[in-house]
Amino acid sequence: MTMIIVRIKQLLFRIYGLIDIFGPFLQMACMMVYEPKIILDAGCGEGLSIKVLKKFAKSKLTNAYKLGIDIYLPYLKKARETYDDVILADLRFIPLREHSVDIVFCIEVIEHLNKAEGRMLLVELEKIALKQVFLTTPNYFLPQNAINGNPFQIHKSYWKSEEFKKYGYRVFGTTGFNMPLLLKTSLVAKIWNLIIKIFAAPIVKSHPKIAGGLLCVKQLTKKK
Repeated sequence: MTMIIVRIKQLLFRIYGLIDIFGPFLQMACMMVYEPKIILDAGCGEGLSIKVLKKFAKSKLTNAYKLGIDIYLPYLKKARETYDDVILADLRFIPLREHSVDIVFCIEVIEHLNKAEGRMLLVELEKIALKQVFLTTPNYFLPQNAINGNPFQIHKSYWKSEEFKKYGYRVFGTTGFNMPLLLKTSLVAKIWNLIIKIFAAPIVKSHPKIAGGLLCVKQLTKKK
């Protein structure tokens, strides 16, 4: 009986995690207007973002040259398996030419910078992107310290939907309602949060202020 409970708990945690991860990626896959020749994953980590995105946008990304940039070398060593090329760099000063990539993805990165650095990041992303910028971030301040010895994992800021709209982004809600108290790891809390996420998805998409996460999209009209 104990083993059955453990298996059920593991299954629920897995489903919970998949909804948390897949929600914004499903939206991004639907909103990708172009079949890009070159894409950039800014703050790529170990490459999880592109691995997940390819599951939902395979037809659009199959032929794209995939480039990953991160500041933490141990992550990049693992990311080499996922990208066509990787670059060790600070995202505030991206070493790429203007308009050199079609689409830029910046997934759960901006909250790791303070507000001034975050604004620098937005300028850099929009400078090098030719067609679209996709960005995600929590819709509340989520305390986080260094992870696996990586000091760049510390969370330093919280961004509201209005701030991104001010910079010309369309903003959509993801990952359920904005209820950080339900981030507890207890089984009951996870089950309750899972139910909320499933039913909240169609509501928060068009009401980002009450969402747990933000998906920000900027359409660019540059010409090479």
